[in-house]
Amino acid sequence: ALCLPNKVFAGTYGNLTFDVYGENGTIRITDCDENATSAVIPSAIDGIRVTVIADHAFYDCKNLTSVTIPATVKEIQFNAFRDCEKLKSVVLPNGIDCVMDGLFAGCTSLTNVTIPSSVVKLENASFAGCTSLTSIKLPNSITEMDPGVFEGCTRLNNVTVPSKVTEISQSTFKDCTSLTNISLPNGVTEIGTSAFENCANLKTLKMPTSLRNVGWEAFQYCSKLETITFPESIKGIDSSAFKECKSLKTVTIPTASDDVYIANDAFYNANPNLILYVVKNSAAHKYALNNDIKYKYYTIAFSKCSVSGIANKTYTGKAIKQSGLVVKYGGVKLKDKTDYSVSYSNNVNTGKATVKITGKGKYSGTIIKTFYILPKKPTGLKVSSQTTSKITIKWSKVTGASGYSIYKWNPKKKTYEYLARTTNKSYTIKKLKAGETYLFKVRAYKTVSGSRHYGSYSTQVKTATKPSTTKITSLTTKSKKATLKWKKISGVSGYQIYMSTSKNGKYSKIKTITKSGTVKYTKSSLKKGKRYYFKVRSYKTVNGKRIYSSYSTVKSIKVK
Repeated sequence: ALCLPNKVFAGTYGNLTFDVYGENGTIRITDCDENATSAVIPSAIDGIRVTVIADHAFYDCKNLTSVTIPATVKEIQFNAFRDCEKLKSVVLPNGIDCVMDGLFAGCTSLTNVTIPSSVVKLENASFAGCTSLTSIKLPNSITEMDPGVFEGCTRLNNVTVPSKVTEISQSTFKDCTSLTNISLPNGVTEIGTSAFENCANLKTLKMPTSLRNVGWEAFQYCSKLETITFPESIKGIDSSAFKECKSLKTVTIPTASDDVYIANDAFYNANPNLILYVVKNSAAHKYALNNDIKYKYYTIAFSKCSVSGIANKTYTGKAIKQSGLVVKYGGVKLKDKTDYSVSYSNNVNTGKATVKITGKGKYSGTIIKTFYILPKKPTGLKVSSQTTSKITIKWSKVTGASGYSIYKWNPKKKTYEYLARTTNKSYTIKKLKAGETYLFKVRAYKTVSGSRHYGSYSTQVKTATKPSTTKITSLTTKSKKATLKWKKISGVSGYQIYMSTSKNGKYSKIKTITKSGTVKYTKSSLKKGKRYYFKVRSYKTVNGKRIYSSYSTVKSIKVK
């Protein structure tokens, strides 16, 4: 409420009476001529703003049909328009934060009310007895609705409760006998005493998923109410909650909990053919038995549940299960061994495994899911041989594999590309370039119903083809020395020179050249007049390992 300074004086403005507070204070409308048929409240009187409409200011103005309220008004106090029987329409100004107690109570001709988004609360009986009000739009800013807000609004037929409201208070919609449709938000946890009592035309009501308690006589005398489905969160249904609900055919209480309070007379003198749908051995089941009420077991088709977290696995030689399996119904996670059980078949060897998920308790039926047990990644991948145009790779056998796919690195595209498939433990890659570096990897697969299902890739092997064979282009001698020259081979890391004293004798390595551009070597300290034989080979170093070419043709010379 606004804090007004001490009253300075009172006055009149047309058919209105007002108070002025302070030298530069504010004006409060305090009264209206009881015979007035309309009232236009000014935003200011003599330059002083009108900010408040006092309690009972228009109370019992039985001829008042319209009122205009300026935007300067920030508070309209309790009972301000109570029993204005001919008032038809009101637009409340933006800036007021609540519709106070009894504000429009007894306004029996009121058909249209505009409530601004600044309002966060509807206080006690604020619209009680507005018997001409058929519908009302409530802004989502409203978080509280006090008891009796719409009590006795006998023509009100359609209401959407704002999403932030968490409680339907006592008698909120009591005696709203025309109410056929109401939408309650999922945040509502409490439906209070007599909240919907004698809503004689209410047939169905979707209970919010958060609902915990239904109060005393909450739906008493709702004579056309046919079905009620409670959420699993329900904890209490109080005395006479559904008393005299003669048309009530089914009530569903889906919780398996044995910690739910249901008053013995909750359904007193309701439809004698009422059927409760309950979970076996639940508190609701025991209630039905103890109170001789017909019941059926509530079940949910397990096919309506969602299953996630099933993934392909790698072969281990042992039974494989799905540790990440999640079952949900309506977004709520179910409990293993309580709501369902899980069994497996064909879950040891590579291939297709089956998961059977069977509902328990209120969940009936079975969901079948499958996953694949994939071969392990190949190990021991290495090069067994290579030539200038071929490389043979081999690896260890993978248990349960139907075959293997080989992949080669494409340096331009910077990706591995499929090369070939084999059922063997080795493969020869052909049509390669001499002295080139290559990378390979392998993965195993299992064939099931004509489709291949792959395991992980092996680690890569980096290697090269043999470099091309060089040839000795010249061999000369001078001063007990022999000088060799040979053809340069592109892409190699270096060369090795071998020497022997006989063509078919034992050759010894006399020099390793580590610069690929060096194609000349001189051997000294040779014996004059003796013939020596020479040969050369190139090499390429890959991952610290030298890959050698074939030897050149042997050349010999008699040393001078």
